[in-house]
Amino acid sequence: MNTDFVRSQIRGTLVEDALVALGAAGGTMSHDDLASAIGSDTYGTHEVYLELERLGLIGPASYDGVPLNSEGRRLAEMIVKSRTNGPDRWDAVQRGLLAWIGEAMQH
Repeated sequence: MNTDFVRSQIRGTLVEDALVALGAAGGTMSHDDLASAIGSDTYGTHEVYLELERLGLIGPASYDGVPLNSEGRRLAEMIVKSRTNGPDRWDAVQRGLLAWIGEAMQH
């Protein structure tokens, strides 16, 4: 799996949100908890599940829930690290500064 390619494909989507939520929950969540975590309905959550499965980031779902596999765990950790102190964080800060400058210029 090309981690950078997968990361670019899911950036800013419910799939990314689901991956991070699963990682934060220790790697497994019930279907209902996953739906709640990403703010989606049953259909939307099923679509997210199918995409995670297609990307090879989860193991087989069971009655107990949706489990991350080792690739999914690794990617979830990378996303969290990037959001905390990496490129995603830097992008967010840059967007915030540009918005602040834009607002100041209008006044």
